[in-house]
Amino acid sequence: MRHSLHNISKLILNSDQATLKFILSLSDAMRERGTELYHNGAVTYIKGNRQDILAKVQDEFGIHHIHFHLYNNQWFGFSFTANALIAGAAMYAVMLERVSFGKELPIYSKIFDATFWKLPLATILEVKLKRPLMQNETKFLSKLEERYHHYLFKNQFYDSDMLRLCPDWNAKSRNKPIFFSSTPPTNILEFWENIAHVLNRHHLSYPAFLKYVPNIRESLQASIH
Repeated sequence: MRHSLHNISKLILNSDQATLKFILSLSDAMRERGTELYHNGAVTYIKGNRQDILAKVQDEFGIHHIHFHLYNNQWFGFSFTANALIAGAAMYAVMLERVSFGKELPIYSKIFDATFWKLPLATILEVKLKRPLMQNETKFLSKLEERYHHYLFKNQFYDSDMLRLCPDWNAKSRNKPIFFSSTPPTNILEFWENIAHVLNRHHLSYPAFLKYVPNIRESLQASIH
């Protein structure tokens, strides 16, 4: 649910000094367009912590990748969008989205479906395995989730990403993209299925506990009913 313009103004006024400084550095036109983007739900992806924010904003001109970094109590915004007005408006929309979350900014993406949020992959696997995940398995899942968030932000999966999951991967170039199936993955289960398919095609192994993933949806439904 979007905050009203009145509530957003109150949130901004009560925000930290670094946020206020950044907002005041933008032009009226940027803030006006950014407010419209925010209310239209144009911020399709956002995650971050106290020092960094990664986000995507989608409007009629395309997808804008936004990165904020906090240094010396000042937010610095970065964007590959050439048009200053469009880039500034996208940054403002991201700041409004961040402010609307309050003090803690959770990982947030409209790409994720509700079922996935309610049932984390670790929980789903433990249901299938009928045991808690071991430490090395949890560590691998953390790497997988990190690569998934990176994929969502970049819209691409590279040799360097695969190397983090499979050290035996023969990387010809760290920036070489790896192409998945014709249908892009919409959640982390489908993301892993695509990776497993690529590894199988190259006769490379992966952690045994993830072999259950291709049939995970059926197993999950059976465990719920």
